[in-house]
Amino acid sequence: MVEIENASDLVLAPDKPIHKIKDRNSDLKTGIWIYFLLVIFEGALRKWFLPGLATPLLIIRDPVAIWLVIKCWQRGLFPSSIYLNGMIFIGVISIFIAIFLGHGNLLVAIYGARILLFHFPLIYVMGKVLNREDVVKIGIATLWITIPMAVLIFLQFYSPQSAWVNRGVGGDMAGAGYSGANGFFRPPATFSFTTGTTSYFSYAACFIFYFWFDLKRVNKLILIGATLGLFAAIPLSISRGLFFQTGVTIMFLILAVSRKPKYFGKLLVALLGGLIIIVALSQLSAFKTATEAFTSRFTSASTTEGGLKGTLGTRAIGGSVESLTGSADQPILGYGIGMGTNV
Repeated sequence: MVEIENASDLVLAPDKPIHKIKDRNSDLKTGIWIYFLLVIFEGALRKWFLPGLATPLLIIRDPVAIWLVIKCWQRGLFPSSIYLNGMIFIGVISIFIAIFLGHGNLLVAIYGARILLFHFPLIYVMGKVLNREDVVKIGIATLWITIPMAVLIFLQFYSPQSAWVNRGVGGDMAGAGYSGANGFFRPPATFSFTTGTTSYFSYAACFIFYFWFDLKRVNKLILIGATLGLFAAIPLSISRGLFFQTGVTIMFLILAVSRKPKYFGKLLVALLGGLIIIVALSQLSAFKTATEAFTSRFTSASTTEGGLKGTLGTRAIGGSVESLTGSADQPILGYGIGMGTNV
């Protein structure tokens, strides 16, 4: 048996056949897959299937993250980066600051620091362990998940908050939806809160648009279904964030194609496919109702924020700028990583 770092790096000699190949990092890749699936379905466990364990399930991904980080360190795969080292340093220092100068609760300090010590480093671990083919496989899995995810938010959108699909964390009968528009609530999908819906479909959009330029790697019907799900999710989510995120992805897609004109034909195919899907959706009464709710939310929020300029300038870009310009108004030790969060 031959062990290799990555199967894609192997060159087979014709006179030396290898009957069984073992990827040395296959266990790490399996761990990453488990973590990936838990990110998406953790909320479903906490809401529907194991509501009595909603609180313990908050840290269901932690053992996986800790194991991956430790294993990579043992194998010499843990990357060295000033950003990674700096984040770990801040995490360690924050524990002591929280205990001696803050709230003084060790468990709370560790609960907050675990993000900086394990989950943040996992980003770099994934970059070190996964190769291009692994990422493509994750992308294909994302396409398959996107279709039922879109069906789920459709059911949540048109169901009352007391319905099973809309139950909140711990089986809360009040529902997990968040105020939207026209009497409809923003659906949370499999996540514990509606921001998960925006984040998931924004992430899925990257792979969906990518595969329109690499049709040989994916089932075309699945790609069309995922694209349909993405465009349907924009009004169903009643999320301006998803609308703008998808727009930004398309903008960068066009920018990338402009640097490689050979993909221009595929861009036209992708845009034409998207246009056909939007036209098809627009003929459905259910989609029209969702679009009206989304438009109403967009209009009312824009009016409150001072129009499109206020939405983009104050809320989106302004929030990023304020994090820097307003730093002088914050205490030197900050408010803690959990400030403003709610589990």
